[in-house]
Amino acid sequence: MPLREITPELIAHYESTGAWQKSTLLQTIREHADRSAGKVAVTDAHRDLTYAQLLTRSNAFARWLLDHGLASGDVVAIQAPSRAELAIAHLACMRADLIFMPLSDHFHRPELIALLEVAKARVFVQHAGDAAMARDLQSAVPSIEFHRHA
Repeated sequence: MPLREITPELIAHYESTGAWQKSTLLQTIREHADRSAGKVAVTDAHRDLTYAQLLTRSNAFARWLLDHGLASGDVVAIQAPSRAELAIAHLACMRADLIFMPLSDHFHRPELIALLEVAKARVFVQHAGDAAMARDLQSAVPSIEFHRHA
């Protein structure tokens, strides 16, 4: 099946149905936080985060990344299960103009090395993972300058 061409008519259709919006995800989250800061924005099996908490935590993570020398366009690789941390990291990367690279928590060393090398990731963040493996990946992939456990 051929790919569908994105024409001005198709764009107009998606915008008219509300499927596409002119605002970014970060802008939309901020608007929700302004209107309903205490409402739940993200939930997983472990916790709920309100819009205010989501913005606060993602802003803090964005600041941490920038304080560690990352610059616009740098790749931040995140290996985590489907939890609130992914939403926090995604918004943080958007806020700091970094490239968010989610990695399955089922990937092992060979897959991780291949992906991290191709992406030239500067940082590897692992949620509750093996610190020794994170150090190993940092030494195996020249572009990784530091790692962090979320």
